[in-house]
Amino acid sequence: MNIKLKDNDLTTLPGVGVATKGKLEELGIKTITDIILFLPSHLLDKTSTSNPNNVTDKQKCIFIGVIKSIIITKGPKRSMIVKVNVDGIDLQIRFLHKIFMFSNLKTGLKIRITGVVYKQSKTLSMIHPEVEIMSSDGLEKIIPFYDTKKKVTQGKIRKIIKFLLDYLSNKNNKDIFMDDQLLKLEIPNYLDALLFCHLPSSKISYNESLEKFLQGRKRFIFEELLAHRIKINTEINSSSKQIGYKFDYEKSDIDKMISTLGFSLTDSQIDVLNDLEKDFSKGTVSKRLIQGDVGCGKTIVAALAAYMCYLSDLQTSLLVPTEILANQHYKSLLKIFDGTKINIELITSSVCKSDKDVIYEKISSGEINIIIGTHSLLSDNIRFKNLGLSIIDEQHKFGVRQRAQIHKSSNKTIQPHQIMLSATPIPRSLSLVLYEGLSYSRITDVPKGRKPVKTELINKINREAIFDFVKDAINSKQQIFWMCPAIDSNSDRTSNIYGVYEELIEIFPSDRVAILHGQAEQSENEINMRKFHKHDADILLCTTMIEVGINIPNATTIIIEDASRFGLSQLHQLRGRVGRGRQQGFCFLIYDEKSSELSLSRLESLVNTNDGFSIAETDLKLRGAGDYFGQRQSGQYNNFKLINYEEILDNFTEVKKINEIYSELTDTQKKILLSRWSQLGNKGIDL
Repeated sequence: MNIKLKDNDLTTLPGVGVATKGKLEELGIKTITDIILFLPSHLLDKTSTSNPNNVTDKQKCIFIGVIKSIIITKGPKRSMIVKVNVDGIDLQIRFLHKIFMFSNLKTGLKIRITGVVYKQSKTLSMIHPEVEIMSSDGLEKIIPFYDTKKKVTQGKIRKIIKFLLDYLSNKNNKDIFMDDQLLKLEIPNYLDALLFCHLPSSKISYNESLEKFLQGRKRFIFEELLAHRIKINTEINSSSKQIGYKFDYEKSDIDKMISTLGFSLTDSQIDVLNDLEKDFSKGTVSKRLIQGDVGCGKTIVAALAAYMCYLSDLQTSLLVPTEILANQHYKSLLKIFDGTKINIELITSSVCKSDKDVIYEKISSGEINIIIGTHSLLSDNIRFKNLGLSIIDEQHKFGVRQRAQIHKSSNKTIQPHQIMLSATPIPRSLSLVLYEGLSYSRITDVPKGRKPVKTELINKINREAIFDFVKDAINSKQQIFWMCPAIDSNSDRTSNIYGVYEELIEIFPSDRVAILHGQAEQSENEINMRKFHKHDADILLCTTMIEVGINIPNATTIIIEDASRFGLSQLHQLRGRVGRGRQQGFCFLIYDEKSSELSLSRLESLVNTNDGFSIAETDLKLRGAGDYFGQRQSGQYNNFKLINYEEILDNFTEVKKINEIYSELTDTQKKILLSRWSQLGNKGIDL
């Protein structure tokens, strides 16, 4: 190949122009290394097709047919209806949004369709299935599926990656790991691992391809875990040498503030405050991770830490991942500090430029004491007069560079203390692996008087009973979260947003059902969220986007489809969205009657307790070692490209090998791993 690729320039790739580059960047792909390491979330098994004469309602099917007609409806929300002849039987396909992505479909084309089929009488229909145009060469039968959020088509991303693998195979790429390290970790070399993940062979069985895929994925997860460990140690070593502000305030002033709260702090909150007081009394920068269960009162602890900072004539920044959460924190802090002279401001993407300029000036002059914001807080225009404390809520949503950006906007000589908040209780043994060397505290108590959410398991065959419960709740002016594991039928899951939406609007008025998911436009999600917040909608049909940062006191019920698809701690987080008001909260976990005994045991532990740390420990014990890192959706945490917390729990025995290998890494290996996985260097995979 005569093409010369530049890792930091995506447009050096054939077929990647400015438009495609922009779409890839929306997915977090900014370098060619990022594309190579953008692994499939799972493999699709298309080794056999379904017989349309024998399908049942809501069955996952693969059909091959010919397009008979295409109709595009009129109105503000246009949809596309495609009629397909499948072995002499008509199949109706409906696309409800982003229909421009299917403009290549024409009458007479032979296509392969994959998705959930809905059967009413003799009518077969599908909503947002995956559609592939058949060529004379046929189609692959074992196919990698990439979580592109439909920014880029599956065909486009596969073509780009296929080119890159051909390119890399012709180069003499040496593995990062030595042969004995590969044997110890039981992982393939990196070129084989890439092929196993991106180009599964259709010449062997699906199960054999899947086994190789999991081996390849395991290889890169180990790489990323090692890079994470290197980043943590680098941050700790760096902060230990940095000069930090030594807070100067009277302890009695903190006690007076606590007395105005109207409630007593829990023992855990007091313990964490004592930890923070010790951190702030030193002359070096402190970094502390605070883990807290749902509703444990992390916001109060963060507010009191900010008050210590204010009394020391220093500023505090509070960085949060969503505008909804930013607004909630803003309102909470205004209430907590009502009657004081503390100046609190909010900066988000919704703030107009002229108002932002005013806020920038007030931050620079020191007039603002506490600034709360989303990614707008990372702007190069922000310069603090004396930033003493940086608080990051849901710290896993931000990468190392983003966290460091705030520090660049402060005094270069004296750095702020850093508090990282996490609402995901994790077992202590796992904390020692992921955060060894990092100071961390746990808030384990829940404030008195809060009613525990009542949790119930519902077999899918009895699912219809939930509709009556929901009707009664809505008649009582209550609101409902209805959570699905998938957006449409393209992934290997049965319950999806658009399928459930069709069910709901048969029973409830369509204008009272709002939709929230990651593939919708941000403006559309914001409109629907405001609609639910104002109670202009009774049901919010959503994905795990609701896991963090949504506080709707009037929402009393959450229904979680295919609950066994999620880890216990994630389910506990989702359950925490309800029961925040005075009314009793309810959580219904729908499971398949074919669920294993282990899956049911895990779900039953949620029924038996509302203690997040207890659930996390149970989760770890029940999972065991696992075989390999499995087919889960990645991207839950922004400072990981591949890993999510659930996978780490699944493979805890394997993960512990990281400590052993870490001690053997050379400086060169550490540098390469950091470059690949954190973009802290200037060299990724050798091109």
